[in-house]
Amino acid sequence: MISTELKSHFLRLYQIAFSDDNFDILEMQMLYKFAEERGLTKEQLNDILLNPSHDSSIPKL
Repeated sequence: MISTELKSHFLRLYQIAFSDDNFDILEMQMLYKFAEERGLTKEQLNDILLNPSHDSSIPKL
């Protein structure tokens, strides 16, 4: 199971990539690379981005 914190992390990165109205394929490739480094498949990342949950988490400092 993927933690809420990790899902939230990828959703924030996705939002940042879209924030300049110039979402580039390289940004998506980087998200896939980050996901792979954290043990997620492309399908899992796609599910996170396409079906965001209402649960979110902000990391504690």
